[in-house]
Amino acid sequence: MRKILFILLLLCSCVPAQCQTLVAHISANGTNTFTTSAINCTGANFIVLSFSGIIPNYATYSDSSSNSYTSLTKYLGGVQTNGYNYQVISYTASVATVSSSQTFTATGTGIGGTLTVSCWSGMATSSVFQTGTDSGSNNTSASLTSIQPGNITPSGPTLVITGLSWATATAASINDSFTITDQMYNISSYDGAMAYLVQASGSAIDPTWSFSSTFAATCIAAFKGATVITHHPPPGIVR
Repeated sequence: MRKILFILLLLCSCVPAQCQTLVAHISANGTNTFTTSAINCTGANFIVLSFSGIIPNYATYSDSSSNSYTSLTKYLGGVQTNGYNYQVISYTASVATVSSSQTFTATGTGIGGTLTVSCWSGMATSSVFQTGTDSGSNNTSASLTSIQPGNITPSGPTLVITGLSWATATAASINDSFTITDQMYNISSYDGAMAYLVQASGSAIDPTWSFSSTFAATCIAAFKGATVITHHPPPGIVR
């Protein structure tokens, strides 16, 4: 009887726990086709890319493990003699194939820009993108000092990713407890940055990127984390 009671109490004390973990990250800058250095993505099951580039020459993305990438909406910013800059998030829609020496490539002609990459474990293995959370800012001002991608409201265990495209000789920053994985600035083509926030249960979010006066574009998206069940037996129960 005591054993049955213990089992019932144990089952009643199960709670969901977040498990989204950053495994590896990297960035690279270049023109035309360029590739990152290799990183160890062992243990990851999801990869997300952020690209800061120049239109109308949009890049495509690939990696050394032959994953396919789905791109979300491209958001534009700034009017320059060579066109608008843009910011876009791309991700592996199915469970990612990874390796201990994985590289990532942006392919195109005249695509000058910055590619940032992060690899994650503990992510959902199907329908990982949270529909309705693709947001961004189209802005033609050349004298911005901050920009927001727009409010999104994820649900459940969530990985929120935001990317920034800007062009100054100084670093960018971001609020709302986001962590920047990589940023490249003061370079020959558009600066690029990626930041993330892990939420145990999704809630409304609209972070602000800040930087020196320039033109900019930004975007944000949310992805589903896997939910694991953690057992917390009440104290004082013995078998």
